[in-house]
Amino acid sequence: MIISLRRFEWACRAGVSGAAIVSLSLGVGGCAGRSDPDAFVASDSTRAMEELRFLSSDSLEGRRTGEPGNAMARDFIVAAFRDAGLQAPEGGFVQPFEFTPRRDTTRVIQGANVVGYAPGTDPAAGAMVLTAHFDHVGVRDGEVYNGADDNASGTVALMSIARYVVKSPLRHSVVFAALDGEEMGLQGARAFVAAGWPGNIVVNVNMDMVARSDSLLFASGTYHYPQLRPFLQSIERRGPVVLRFGHDQPEVEGVEGEDDWTNSSDQGAFHAVGIPFVYFGVEDHEDYHRPTDDFERIDPAFFINAIRTVLAGVLAFDEGLGGVPSVAGTESGEVARQQARAEDVATIDGIIKAYYDVVSGPAGESADMERDRTLHHPAAWVAIANVDSAGKPVVNVMTLDGYYGDNAPRAEGFWEWETDRVTQRSGNMVHVWSSYATAREQGGEPYARGVNSITLFYDGERWWVMGWMFDGSAG
Repeated sequence: MIISLRRFEWACRAGVSGAAIVSLSLGVGGCAGRSDPDAFVASDSTRAMEELRFLSSDSLEGRRTGEPGNAMARDFIVAAFRDAGLQAPEGGFVQPFEFTPRRDTTRVIQGANVVGYAPGTDPAAGAMVLTAHFDHVGVRDGEVYNGADDNASGTVALMSIARYVVKSPLRHSVVFAALDGEEMGLQGARAFVAAGWPGNIVVNVNMDMVARSDSLLFASGTYHYPQLRPFLQSIERRGPVVLRFGHDQPEVEGVEGEDDWTNSSDQGAFHAVGIPFVYFGVEDHEDYHRPTDDFERIDPAFFINAIRTVLAGVLAFDEGLGGVPSVAGTESGEVARQQARAEDVATIDGIIKAYYDVVSGPAGESADMERDRTLHHPAAWVAIANVDSAGKPVVNVMTLDGYYGDNAPRAEGFWEWETDRVTQRSGNMVHVWSSYATAREQGGEPYARGVNSITLFYDGERWWVMGWMFDGSAG
């Protein structure tokens, strides 16, 4: 099989993992200026275990929403957020809400989320929202349901990751939301989503039950949002736990399969409004929603390694996810608008010609990435279809910057041009099937041919590349 150098160089940079990105790998330091995430989690592990012990202690009486033990847990989390150095949003760390329980419509229950954030270094990148519910089911028949795994574990993971992010700021702003009322129908998550967050939310990372397993941690959600899968694949084979995708496909009647967790925890409220999510958790165990879900039954090694894995996923998202859904009013969008060459973006012919021109050139030069950015919408995506080692079709989705990686100079000449085109238009939206040829010299004999699927948008002033895809297994 022959594919163009543009695609081949990307595959080499990504290690054919589908990652758009990262210099990060578990057990190795990350980006320049960022502290080693694994070393941090290791150094924070004693504190994390003590926090888990407290949140799952009998003194908190199962942390049921609206009861004193829940308020004690909330105050403990507020103190941890302050100590970490998180900033409080408007209204303070404690964000009250109220709701009527499903089984008793005569009552009104008062709940409260605890929310803090760490500003990002790129205001245009948007925010990642990390969530974990801290409530549990309380006391039943005189027995305390401590909920060590469900979900004191996710809450402590949230606090530990907050401490790391404050010390090593990310590109995105990161919102840390310890949510209340999950056990009563995702009430805290619904309240958070309904209240809104200033700016764009690019992803929700939810943690619910991350401390009880031999080795298996699920990352659920990529069935609905396949663009997130490549970032997790970048850590999948290097992680300290076995990371598995699943528990996110609709169940089919009469067909045995995995439970669908899409709406089983707080990520369901984000999914309901179209915010992409990944839910990290373990499968139900013998102590799930039983008074035996105690601190003593936690697997400390798995728990700390689960925190490492979730943090690695967050860093991968930070490196690779775009964050601007529209151009208006955004710094990156205005730069692209102002710097674009008029002839590149005035017509469909112009933008397709420029699309190929930016990657073509002699050996020793790099692709014209800056010009290419002016062609692409700030939220543009790149998708590469292929087949894995078992012959199963897969697709890797990434940002334009993730596609380019370090944009190293070409080892040999590379020239690509369009040979045929089929265009379909509906209003200001255009789809282009663009056939191409590739040669090592300008005007030379092609050594590869293929087809790009390109989506364009006209905003009334200029054309934008919204995204493009090709099949690396074709040809």
